[in-house]
Amino acid sequence: MKLVIVSIFSKNENPIAKKFGESIIHHFQNAGKLNEIVVITNSDFPVSLSEKNLKIIPDHTFDGLKNSLKVLKIIRREKPDAIYFNIDFLDQNIKTGIYFFKFLIPIFFSFKKVPSILFLNNYREELDLNHAKFSGDYFNAKGFKIKKYILFKILPKVNLVSLPNSKDFNSFHKNYPNYPLKHSPYVRTVRSSLPNFLNDENDLLKINTYLGNKPHQELTFLVQALSNSKNINIEIALSTNPDTFVLENFISENNIPPTIKIVNYFSINYFEFIKNGKMVLFLNPLALKDKDLVLNVSLLGKPILAPNEKNASIQMREEGYSAHYYTPRNENSLYRGIFTVYNSKSYGFKLAKKNYSIASQNTLDTITSYYIDLYTNYNNKKKTTSLNNSKV
Repeated sequence: MKLVIVSIFSKNENPIAKKFGESIIHHFQNAGKLNEIVVITNSDFPVSLSEKNLKIIPDHTFDGLKNSLKVLKIIRREKPDAIYFNIDFLDQNIKTGIYFFKFLIPIFFSFKKVPSILFLNNYREELDLNHAKFSGDYFNAKGFKIKKYILFKILPKVNLVSLPNSKDFNSFHKNYPNYPLKHSPYVRTVRSSLPNFLNDENDLLKINTYLGNKPHQELTFLVQALSNSKNINIEIALSTNPDTFVLENFISENNIPPTIKIVNYFSINYFEFIKNGKMVLFLNPLALKDKDLVLNVSLLGKPILAPNEKNASIQMREEGYSAHYYTPRNENSLYRGIFTVYNSKSYGFKLAKKNYSIASQNTLDTITSYYIDLYTNYNNKKKTTSLNNSKV
């Protein structure tokens, strides 16, 4: 089977989407059922991707009708058996947020009986009128809704729409219940063979920390809880948008103990960020609703600490995950929880192992296998139909 992958992103490229794009190409290469893979892209993929049954066609975009037609012509020239589109849903260079023509390409090939999967990054339910790029135009928002309606209600369906965010998946399914849909979360390239949250830096307690909608208040709470731990070096590792929380201001305004270091890894590769650290701390229960974040943390064998608030703990348990729960807004409870996990290797391992087992049910291996099975089944059905028609 010959697969064409169209991996073209907007100018404001999402680094997570790019990393995921590299990862899934690797997994398609290693699946063993594809004879040839052609990647049409505008992204700078590493040279290592060119090693095996793979051809990369660089420097292509969807900017303007002319460039989009070039992409269409290249796909037709390659004569693929299946196509995987990894593209951005929202385009900030378009006033209505959607560049309509690029979505007609996968629809065209699905109509031509070439099985096509449409993986959508940065899907939006509505256009954010407060965003500077869209200038707050009421009519742009209307145009956005009309285009979505035409794409997903009127035009022929692609074989599958795949969304990386569980919230977007639920929203899309609610609005378009008859559209073939799959939740395919951003997951990292390779799973740990065994959960192992301990690293070689035994003199450093590194806590991957996720803040909520009150970052200043939540981080103050954590620093105060850790202020009595004087015999160990602690790194509080954040992944917080600097546009909403300026870490330098927080540090200058607060008396941080010398044993505590706070670093914001927001600009660093997300997958590398969650790979490090001895545990993952959620300071706001809302962050636990990000199922994809919990999945990635669990795949890396990280024990989770979470506030024991009713809805958050119930959701975690319903999905099969484990966590050490602390009492919200109670510094002593948080302190005891952190050092219970840190000092008890067996307990931390137990938490990590259970979560790893649950998260392993949804990995890039299972996702790419699902895609390839869909392609194979569709093409086999097409051959059977064609054979039966020839006999008539």
